[in-house]
Amino acid sequence: MALSEPGYGNVIARDETLFNASRSSSQDQSIKAVVADLRDRGGHGGEGAADAMVCMGDTITHCDDCDLGQSLEQAAVFADGSDRLVHRRDGSSSWSRPNGVGKRACHSVSAVGVPRGSHRHPRCEHGLTAAIWIAPVRAPEYHLAMSPYVTTSLSPIPAGWQALHHAILADGTLAAIVTDVDLASEWARIHASPDGHLDPPGRIDDLTKEGSAKLLSWGEDGWKEGPVFPLETPHPLLGRFADGRWLVVGSRTRGDPNARILSPDGSLLTRFMLGDGIEHVAIDDLDRIWVGWFDEGIFGRGWSVPGMEWPPSSNGVACFAPDGSIVAVPTWPEEAGLIDDCYALTPAASGAWVCAYTDFALVNFAPGEPTRWWRNALVGAKAIAIDGNHMLLAGGYGSDAARLALVELDQRGSGEAAVTLATWQMPLRLAGSERPMLLTGRADTLHLIDGDRWHRWRVGDVVTALAYP
Repeated sequence: MALSEPGYGNVIARDETLFNASRSSSQDQSIKAVVADLRDRGGHGGEGAADAMVCMGDTITHCDDCDLGQSLEQAAVFADGSDRLVHRRDGSSSWSRPNGVGKRACHSVSAVGVPRGSHRHPRCEHGLTAAIWIAPVRAPEYHLAMSPYVTTSLSPIPAGWQALHHAILADGTLAAIVTDVDLASEWARIHASPDGHLDPPGRIDDLTKEGSAKLLSWGEDGWKEGPVFPLETPHPLLGRFADGRWLVVGSRTRGDPNARILSPDGSLLTRFMLGDGIEHVAIDDLDRIWVGWFDEGIFGRGWSVPGMEWPPSSNGVACFAPDGSIVAVPTWPEEAGLIDDCYALTPAASGAWVCAYTDFALVNFAPGEPTRWWRNALVGAKAIAIDGNHMLLAGGYGSDAARLALVELDQRGSGEAAVTLATWQMPLRLAGSERPMLLTGRADTLHLIDGDRWHRWRVGDVVTALAYP
């Protein structure tokens, strides 16, 4: 059933003790129950090598030599180039390929994972309780839902204000910056103009100059209202330092300093320049400011820094101190492709993780340490969460906008391929060109705000769910 339900055809159930139960309980005509040795290619009643196999329950723990994989390989049970995934009792996994070929992604692990309760079986000397061998040659294309570990219903923001930006702060708090001017209606009027000519002319700049901004933070009792200050920018980004000071950054600038440090009560403390075309701003656990730029910031030359031929934005990612001075401009690996747009940026541990257009490599920057990176086959990812050598990637192009993927990062980070372990669908209700209010990662947690729902996924919970579905 674990193979038939996901969409595999010509499923053979082979087990003497399960033979009668399988034959009598299965109503699926694609399942054929036979009595045969699992390692016997000729006796299973099928044709050719298997594309996928699930060893359920205590199959492995009752093997004499705990090397069923070698026996199956010698019997040519599997198709050439198949992948093997072994789940252990502690939830860890290992991959291997009989022919020594590089690893390949498996998109059906979530449907054929270790069965519930398998952790109750006795442990063999190698700690194995169940194993799965997957050959994705004809694996079905499908996505299953992965429920968030927690979902919060958000109350409406205060009347008379409209949200401009949501952010996850360094301590995990959800914050928002709102304004008392109707920018949304003006943007809608601008976008609805077929030829770009507006009558009356666009008022975004005027509204921005007239408007006020307010900072909100989410708590147990709903939105807590914070300081009010001049809006100044229609595209504000937000962060908060450990001492309660706020960082408000305008995504676009015509050459004026676009970063403001505000006191906890909203008073202006200082300004400095972070460049035009900012996609991401995040403050890490050490109060350092990480910035990621999109193409107009990377390739534009609207600002300069003494002693630097090119502005920090030309690198796509940079790290700044709270006073705006440069901490590090990390080296982008040439082999990782060009960085034309920083799609995802997540502070974690002693640095930040980035996924960028054009090649969507997964890159880890830490000031003072060598850059690490992995090749990544999941294009268009918009958010990253990381825990150890496992990572969640969210988003993508077109039908992959709601994709949630778990990948594994092997080796040291010298250009190895990230292994896609499974993909799911996030509960994204928006459609078409609409975007969620927030899709971002912070350390080991992925955050999605879709309408009035705030969903969170932790990497460790997803890994556990994959091991014990």
